[in-house]
Amino acid sequence: MVPPCGHACSAAQPVDTVAPPAEIDVAALEAEIRRNVPPDWWGAILVSRNGVVKVAAGIGLIHDEVRPIDENTLFDIASCAKAMTAATILRLAETNILALDHPVATFFPDLTGDALERGKVVTVRHLLGHTAGLDDSTAIQSLIFPDRDEAVQRAFAAPPLSGPGERFRYSNTGYVVLAAIIEKATNQRFEDVAKELVLDPAGLTNTGFLNTEELDDSNAAPRVLERGGKVHRLTIRQDGWGWGYKGAGGVLTTMAELARWDAALADDSVLSEASRDAMFTRGKGGYGLGWFIETNSRGTRRIHHSGGTRGFTCWFVRLPEENTFIAVLSNQRGRPNTIAKLVEDFLFPPLPESAVGGFTLGDRTENKHGLALVGELLLWRPATDAERANADASVPKSSHGIVLERATDGAKIMDLWISHGTAARLNAELISATPPPDVALAPAIRPSVLSLMSRAYGASASSFATLADGLTLSIRDRYLGFGEAGSFEDVRPTFTIIDKARGMWPVIVRMDAHTAATLGETLQAGLKTPP
Repeated sequence: MVPPCGHACSAAQPVDTVAPPAEIDVAALEAEIRRNVPPDWWGAILVSRNGVVKVAAGIGLIHDEVRPIDENTLFDIASCAKAMTAATILRLAETNILALDHPVATFFPDLTGDALERGKVVTVRHLLGHTAGLDDSTAIQSLIFPDRDEAVQRAFAAPPLSGPGERFRYSNTGYVVLAAIIEKATNQRFEDVAKELVLDPAGLTNTGFLNTEELDDSNAAPRVLERGGKVHRLTIRQDGWGWGYKGAGGVLTTMAELARWDAALADDSVLSEASRDAMFTRGKGGYGLGWFIETNSRGTRRIHHSGGTRGFTCWFVRLPEENTFIAVLSNQRGRPNTIAKLVEDFLFPPLPESAVGGFTLGDRTENKHGLALVGELLLWRPATDAERANADASVPKSSHGIVLERATDGAKIMDLWISHGTAARLNAELISATPPPDVALAPAIRPSVLSLMSRAYGASASSFATLADGLTLSIRDRYLGFGEAGSFEDVRPTFTIIDKARGMWPVIVRMDAHTAATLGETLQAGLKTPP
């Protein structure tokens, strides 16, 4: 029988309290960083706690001259600047100069045509959360575009991707419009308002914008570009600063300053508690206001953002429950998120992961591609003692058993035996993939969509296909696929098993609210048992 989807089916939640983090072995961490970063990578890696710099590793040189990168070297933080734009908006909302639910047309009543009609329904909040439906491919102007009001007119005249509030679509254009709103609401330059309301209260005396003359260019990383197979080194200022970039990026800062910025976001230095709650509350697409918010395998929040612009990349990770901030800044091509994960895993070692199991075709019919694709009422449950006793000898005794079955008749579809570490990570991914309450899927039970690559893995009506350890289990907030009608998007938590060696996804479960909730309950039941 299908249980009612009431309180017991609620989504998994992150933990409220955690043990204090261990002291950082700075020498060991710096050695780990230097051992693992690519030999030709130059950049800066920061770890701070409560505003105190613990590690400020500069790798490489500022210029071709022999001057090492240090904690005061300037970098362009690209889209990580969006948090500062969002904070400026929130400060203005605190003093009632504007409201997050004000339509854009409140500030730009002279918009015309379709732009005016859209400006009447798109709000400041939509822009902050990337749900305004703006399409960067058509709505944004060149970096140096000089005319603020015309940039807003063109942004809203461009065909929208969706209606306001309907979907998350990351948009640089939206943050350019926010900078324009800041100017219209205050009758001051965007840069001056941000400095007065955000940078100065945070104690950021060596932070500014591409046009801030007071910054010391002699200690700035060059803007490194590759064109035609050749490397070109420009000054940090050699980039566009107009109404195709303001508000969306263009902040220049240092490791030392970023430690202060993180600390300021943890108290009332810049934002009130209510504004900080708004900034760090997850909305559509896992985005808050200027930050992405997710739950990590420790059950605590990981608040993060990436940045990439001409000649610079960066990645910021805030771990507020552990009082830890990680920033990776570079003027080289690469993956700063990989280095940030290396640092986080060193500070908070993840538990070992493993997963084995199997799935069956059952009474489902394969299509011509050997794929079973059906809509069914599904639920997850913990494996029984009998199922554990009958499990293959290769199943570790310490593993957690989770079973997927058809809700209407209890027919088993798949059983998995996963380690505590895998259960913890999946639980975190499920929390992050589950829509927040104001955008949650309807609680009514409806079919999930099940995809089984039965033929490729030897599953039949009477036999289980073996899923050996080494496959990747993952939960995402949506499924992007291709069908007879072309590409489509299913915005539901999606459980996947990924076989990287074969380039296949043998099992995909696009879960309705009830199915996702039973998975959360099943994972949490296992996590109550110590590893």
